[in-house]
Amino acid sequence: MAGLVVITTAPHLKSLNRALTLLRDWEYNEGEPNFRVVITRNAYELGSPDKPLAPTELPLPTPFDNAWKAAPLDDVEAYMRDVHRCLPESRFRVRTTLFLVIDDEGLEADEVVLCTRDYNLEMHDYGEKFRRVRVPIEEAHTMYVNLDVANMDFEDFVDREEEADEDGWWVYAGVGGPDLFEEGLKARESEMDRLRGLGLVH
Repeated sequence: MAGLVVITTAPHLKSLNRALTLLRDWEYNEGEPNFRVVITRNAYELGSPDKPLAPTELPLPTPFDNAWKAAPLDDVEAYMRDVHRCLPESRFRVRTTLFLVIDDEGLEADEVVLCTRDYNLEMHDYGEKFRRVRVPIEEAHTMYVNLDVANMDFEDFVDREEEADEDGWWVYAGVGGPDLFEEGLKARESEMDRLRGLGLVH
């Protein structure tokens, strides 16, 4: 299932190319891009059974036409709720209850925002409110995948002694760094060197 990334920061393309390279699947699939950057606010363009949203290839285009620039996180979450509620055919192509956001603060600190909603058995649907946490970008793929396949719970990655604040923000506790084999690390660094040589990343 497609993993979604929303970019709300200004189009610092070299920094964004680097961030999206770090988010690729270096653990099992040799850096295969498995996230899709959402650049539209039109829910009907997000993906459907007959037209699935393609993985985002690098480098990002110039100019980078992105409808989410400077958007508040609340707006992104509202969009994902609307897609889930109104376009059921898209639910099985993209995951709107678990997604990543690259914002100004995250790009500066090498972090991404991970947002997720829990399934409510009584409602037979997902709860209304998202839980939010800032994750080091090198560890975000591991957290995302483990939540996506329900191999681990959200609580396994956050500080359980600290409750979420009123806006739903949790404190990341981590699992001990990016879980990459030596081959994955070498492949990732090789790709970074290639992109750096082309002037596409810092």
